[in-house]
Amino acid sequence: MRQLKSSVTLLIGLVAILVTLGVYALTPFAKTEIDLLSAGCLLGAEILSVAALLIFYAVGKKGGALLITGAMTFSAIFMGFTLVMAVLFEVFWRNAFRQELTVMILLLGFYLVALLLLAAFGSSALKKASVTTVQSSSVKVLEDQALLMKSNPALKTYEPSLTALYDAIVSMDHSVFVETDQAILDQLRALEPMLPEENNQSVGEEKLQALLQLIRRRNVEVRNTKTGSV
Repeated sequence: MRQLKSSVTLLIGLVAILVTLGVYALTPFAKTEIDLLSAGCLLGAEILSVAALLIFYAVGKKGGALLITGAMTFSAIFMGFTLVMAVLFEVFWRNAFRQELTVMILLLGFYLVALLLLAAFGSSALKKASVTTVQSSSVKVLEDQALLMKSNPALKTYEPSLTALYDAIVSMDHSVFVETDQAILDQLRALEPMLPEENNQSVGEEKLQALLQLIRRRNVEVRNTKTGSV
């Protein structure tokens, strides 16, 4: 899909460049320096916009739709304003070479600043999306492991405690990942083969209660982490 977008962008950019060159070459009047400036600025805007979009397509990963949409919007605005100003200077202010150059430089500056701000904001958003993905994946592994144990016929005698354990994991605050999450998963995986071999059920129940206590400690850690980040 990304490759298709890149190909379409290249094709559109090529068509725009050819149209600009064609219009410049076929206009039936003597070319002056302002005509060359207008055509050059249009070509530069087209090339720069296509290059910017291709770069944002390349760096846009999961959650990168915001980056690409922003880049497309800024590029369209930049090219639109460049075209409008080029036409205005061509028609009304043909002797205002320096003024047109100044306007085009300002447009270019605004465009580049907008792209840099977008890249900075998008990078932060992508990092947050990556962290959220890791957290969601970790929580899903915990829930799946607890559900697997709760549904295991060999652990039928522990079903009430395993149900309570599963409910505790599902009801955890999943917006923050803490190191205790990995400890919980490790203990869950260690208990699954251990419980069926435990002759004394009370010992197994103690281990499950210890795990529930670890989950409670984890919930406290999450609350403290959120309080500290406010």
